[in-house]
Amino acid sequence: MNIVLRPRVRTAARIAILQRVLFVGAGFLAAWFLAPGRGLLDEGILDMWTRLDATRFAGIAEHGYASPSDPNAPAYFPLLPFLMAGARAIRLDPIVAAMSINTIAVFVAFVYLHRLVEEEFDPETARRAVWYLAFFPTAVFLVAPYSEPLFLAGAIPAFYYARRQRWHLVGLPAAVACAARFAGVFLLFGLAVEFLQQRSFSRQRVATASVSLLTGALPIAIFFFYLWRVTGSAWRFFEAQRHGWGRAFVGPFRSLATTWETWTGSHFFTNQLIAWRVEIVAAALGIALVVWALIKREWGYAAYMGAMHGALITSSWYYSIPRAMLTMFPAAIFMATHTKRKPHRHEPLLIAFASVAMFGVIVYTRDHWFF
Repeated sequence: MNIVLRPRVRTAARIAILQRVLFVGAGFLAAWFLAPGRGLLDEGILDMWTRLDATRFAGIAEHGYASPSDPNAPAYFPLLPFLMAGARAIRLDPIVAAMSINTIAVFVAFVYLHRLVEEEFDPETARRAVWYLAFFPTAVFLVAPYSEPLFLAGAIPAFYYARRQRWHLVGLPAAVACAARFAGVFLLFGLAVEFLQQRSFSRQRVATASVSLLTGALPIAIFFFYLWRVTGSAWRFFEAQRHGWGRAFVGPFRSLATTWETWTGSHFFTNQLIAWRVEIVAAALGIALVVWALIKREWGYAAYMGAMHGALITSSWYYSIPRAMLTMFPAAIFMATHTKRKPHRHEPLLIAFASVAMFGVIVYTRDHWFF
């Protein structure tokens, strides 16, 4: 039996596969060429990708959130470690499971991004948007065992259905996003603004949208209740953020000043000093993206990105802003519509993105902080 796939599905699959082949291949080659020892490489492919937060997700999958070995585990939302724990139960390596799950999640995100942009613009703009998201400068986290792919697999479909006023279908993907990352709170805010923008307030529509948004918020409520049961504090997520990473709410100018002053901190690793300069650049670019959304009168997108970015730049210092920008998927749409009007900018932009992304793969797989 011949199975005919829609063009958007073929495009999403091809880009997702190409992305993974290039990223995994670059990480493997970097491990060999930059190996500090002698003889054959004693590091497996899975070891190359079990870095930084990936080790924490694996730890949560094995020990749960009450483990004394990682008191800051509650800073990570539960969907990815829950799925990794399920893989352990059937004797599947949790890192293999996480990277496989993320491959499916990325494919879903790409399909829905293509569908969203194709229906609002045209197929060529849709393809460009998928390319820009797939090779975004911090796209290494779409391949690594991180939670960004699962978040995007929920956030993009949620906005897709919301913008088509099919609110009865918004709740489930929104819940996936909220179970994956705390950024789901900002997603719900953006979806609520999207509903208000549509200016259709019949009793049935208000009820349907309310149920969907509450459904989306349900995983957050369940997670906080669970933290209360196992740690004694429903706010353990925020406490872990503060104790583990020094994050607390401050004014935006103080946050900028603290980040800038890291340059004088002799106790920081050298690559961290450079990374914090990049954080400042990313903070400025994030503000520009929000302004861009406001100029385009994309109020739902602007609310989502603005709320998330506002939280990032009012933290004690800038931390992982470039990685958070990966979840600001409307940026890929805006850039695609821009280069569709000015085609000569498409390839240089994509090459620049892919170059930084490949550099990020090398840095990440060599176990250094990369955004």
